[in-house]
Amino acid sequence: MTQKNSNEIIFVCQVYHPDESSTSQLFRPLMEKFSEEGYLVTVICGYAKGKKSLPKETLNGVNILRHGLNIDHKRGLIWRFAAYFGFIISVFFRLLTTKNGPRIIGVTNPPFNAHILALTSKIRFRKFDYIFLDLHPEGLVETGNLSKDSYLTRIWMKLNKLAYKTADRLYVIGRDMKALVEDNYQFDSDRVTYMPHWSVNEGNGIINFIDSKYTKMLGLSDKFVIQYSGNMGLWHDMETFVRVAHLLLDDHNIQFVFVGGGMRYDSAKALSDQLGCSNILWRDFVAEKDLHESLAACHVSLITLADGLEGVAVPCKLYGILASARAIVSATPLKSEIALTLKDHNCGINLQPGDVKGLANAIKLLSQDRRLVRDMGLRGYDACQSVYSLENAYQNLN
Repeated sequence: MTQKNSNEIIFVCQVYHPDESSTSQLFRPLMEKFSEEGYLVTVICGYAKGKKSLPKETLNGVNILRHGLNIDHKRGLIWRFAAYFGFIISVFFRLLTTKNGPRIIGVTNPPFNAHILALTSKIRFRKFDYIFLDLHPEGLVETGNLSKDSYLTRIWMKLNKLAYKTADRLYVIGRDMKALVEDNYQFDSDRVTYMPHWSVNEGNGIINFIDSKYTKMLGLSDKFVIQYSGNMGLWHDMETFVRVAHLLLDDHNIQFVFVGGGMRYDSAKALSDQLGCSNILWRDFVAEKDLHESLAACHVSLITLADGLEGVAVPCKLYGILASARAIVSATPLKSEIALTLKDHNCGINLQPGDVKGLANAIKLLSQDRRLVRDMGLRGYDACQSVYSLENAYQNLN
């Protein structure tokens, strides 16, 4: 049986360095923290999109073993499923031949990770711990990509419950997610542990807007900048933010900057072009080492989570924004972890997804009150240091 106090950890996640996805950026410092504290850490992951990476390497004390197919899994659904399948099959045989003793920790990347961990654990008579970053198939159901009553959904949910019951400990990164997991799978409240999220930018300090290299590089110094930074995926209502920018098109003091990419990027960009949103600057993802500088190149940061997705996912971009001391305007369900965090720490404004006029008014209000913007940012920064910290995540998982 896996022991929590084992000094050896095997962490299973499809994305890890040099992958630049948010999940990769999130767990690299946590695994390195375990290594610094004397643990022998091995990460079992896949290959990074478009990055040169070896099947085996050691980085900052962490042993990295890459498995599966070395393909671009972000090119489309077929490629994504191929990458998932290749990774899962490879990991299955790796774990099946792994000795008992190390503590095994998995996350919901890829979505079927729990099933492989559960199956190999049953065969080898051991346990594993599992961290929920998002929920499947619940997210696909809520986004309309899968019917709630379909045969596939029902089977998937049953398999999930069997897998989750096998786990020793279950962790979630949102209070809304804790409630949803307990409700969907009939778990008692002490079965699921809420582990507050943490930031990859922790400890980098506060960079003033005017001092960010991106502020100067992009010629933003004389603008009130509203930034969306990160993945534009299935969970994210990018159309609403494009329409907000269109509504504020005549306010030449306000500049929108959208940084990142993903499945919603093309449709959002097409809508922007159609509406003539010349006040939106589109930029590609920035490297992890430049993220803190990039997040500082704005006054207000945007977060979105589509309606009905409370508990299904917690946009991790929130915590990098808190660490950068920026005020937040979000369009998320009112019971989401994002909304709860903004309310708890008074560090931003949250409105319902799709409320274009309300979001535009909120941005307009903030553009006219720089002191309020600064104070919101500082309160968020304090929350990041005291609650949403790497040390707290380590202690919760340790």
